[in-house]
Amino acid sequence: MLKYRSDIDGLRSIAVLPVVIYHIGFGPIAPGGFVGVDIFFVISGFLITRIIFDGIHARTYSVMDFYVRRARRILPALIPVYLFCMLMAGLLLFPSERKVVEQALLYSLTFMSNIFFYLNSGYFDQAAKSSPLLHTWSLSVEEQFYIVLPVVIYALKSQTAKVRNGTFLAMAALSFVAACALLGQAPEAVFYLLPFRAWELLIGSIIAVGIIPPITNRRAAELITISGFVMILVSIQFLHSGSSFPGWAAAPACIGAAMIIHSGSSHGDTLIARALSLPPLRFIGLISYSLYLWHWPLVVFYPYVFGKMTVAGKLGLLVASIAFATFSWRFIERPFRKPSGGTDHRPSHILGWSGASLAAVAVVGLLFSPLSAIVLPTSEAASYVLAQQKQPDAQWRTGKCFLTLAASGFEQYDRASCLKRSDSQPDILLIGDSHAAQYYPGLKHSFPNANVLQATSSGCRPVGDFEGDERCTDLMRYVFEEFLPANRGIDVVVLAGRWRPAEAERMGATIQKLQRYTQRVVVFGPIIEYTQPLPRILALGADSPDAYKASRYLEEKVQPLDRLFARSVTAAGGNYISLYETLCADECTIWAGPGQAMQFDYGHLSLAGSAYVVDRVRSQIMPGAEQFIRKSGPRSANDAI
Repeated sequence: MLKYRSDIDGLRSIAVLPVVIYHIGFGPIAPGGFVGVDIFFVISGFLITRIIFDGIHARTYSVMDFYVRRARRILPALIPVYLFCMLMAGLLLFPSERKVVEQALLYSLTFMSNIFFYLNSGYFDQAAKSSPLLHTWSLSVEEQFYIVLPVVIYALKSQTAKVRNGTFLAMAALSFVAACALLGQAPEAVFYLLPFRAWELLIGSIIAVGIIPPITNRRAAELITISGFVMILVSIQFLHSGSSFPGWAAAPACIGAAMIIHSGSSHGDTLIARALSLPPLRFIGLISYSLYLWHWPLVVFYPYVFGKMTVAGKLGLLVASIAFATFSWRFIERPFRKPSGGTDHRPSHILGWSGASLAAVAVVGLLFSPLSAIVLPTSEAASYVLAQQKQPDAQWRTGKCFLTLAASGFEQYDRASCLKRSDSQPDILLIGDSHAAQYYPGLKHSFPNANVLQATSSGCRPVGDFEGDERCTDLMRYVFEEFLPANRGIDVVVLAGRWRPAEAERMGATIQKLQRYTQRVVVFGPIIEYTQPLPRILALGADSPDAYKASRYLEEKVQPLDRLFARSVTAAGGNYISLYETLCADECTIWAGPGQAMQFDYGHLSLAGSAYVVDRVRSQIMPGAEQFIRKSGPRSANDAI
């Protein structure tokens, strides 16, 4: 029988705290905090496999009992979170926004939310990405694994240890190889779907079934646990939101967690095991499930209630998350996991109660829907603005000159069209991610007699050693290492991206490299970003737009990041365009024209916004080229096409 291990509870705390810190916004503390989910997968794989494996071989295992225990473990704490999310969605979201939450709920109730978010994982599906139920994708992955695992173990019951071990190793290897092979082509599938995540859970399974021999040497156990802990810390500190993940990048943290778990099975008193067993860490580990469940909805709904996320607000979120989790663990999780003597323990009754509870959640959740019509009545003006939350695919040349997650790879990029030089017109080469692609309509509008070339890919920042998916890195290497050296004399190279502080340090070397091939390097600074999609913010004040101020929703990072890049670009001899000064010198400019929102989501410019911005900075892009400049600025989104 599997004995309680306090070090595993401590390891749970090492998994959940970085996730919470990362999501709340304390990025510098744990830039790779998202790797905590992968550590959870390893822990779950170990514990569940051990429970099933031991039960089958002791002839005490029952599939019904197994799912009853899973229901008691998962559902009691999860159901209040579902109800909270639906209540808050009914109170705070417009009907068009609430539909996404309702869809996510229905998928989550059947433990398929990972599939839902995969199907809605397009680069600009902001509503899905900001769903209060987004974090349930990992629960769905685990539950799907729990359905498959008992079947596999039963099938291997009568096989030799060699066959059993080989099967587990082969499944893990196939899953890992598939994840690494497809990460560049289908990153969202690799992130969300079980076949590409199974290797992380199977690492735990491999330990649980005894494939790895016990560690007999005490010093070896100490060294292994310390090494594993260091691997986890390095992952948390050196991975970041731009890392290609999971795949290879997830392996160190997963293997590190496995090293700690496996060593603890033989030597439970190593230095790391004792540290993980300290009461504070053990307590966070005990509430880790509830903490994971509650922190994300609180993070999502915070800006809807309080607006701008401040340091005090982040600390408040951390405290509130722990408080909610503690209450949930003490008064919901524990009583249901250890029911009183008068409780009906029959599996059929418990599973029936579970199914009825989930159905009730769906019904009650949908009953909250009409609340938004009362709390947030949608006027005609608000509906018009909300309808602008759409990406202008055609005008960005998506799938042709702007590669998104839907692209099969760099081979889809149309080099002949997107990088065609002109003999009679000045060439403007636009390089970067979606925050670069957004300027293409504006450049075409303001420079109708110039030749605008475009090399853009989502999540692809054009600096230093290029990071991102293969479609990104292949495109950037082609442009910087093949196209530009063979096409010297381009009039203007424009760089833009959703910049991070680390890119400012590498900007100088990038500009100096570009100056070998072009007369002028222009860098657009960070775009204005809001804590919510701008059309939603505008809809809240649509009936009095002239008096409405959006600055309370402005991300705090924008101004200091703008100053950082201004210094870096100027010092390297580049030409810097500050979007902050252009749009938010006083109160932020939020309308690009009558009824036209400046941005269509948290930060991307609308068609009208693109034309508006480029029209105002055109002399900074190409000074002294009046013959190529449109004289009048745009007045509508259609003018920007």
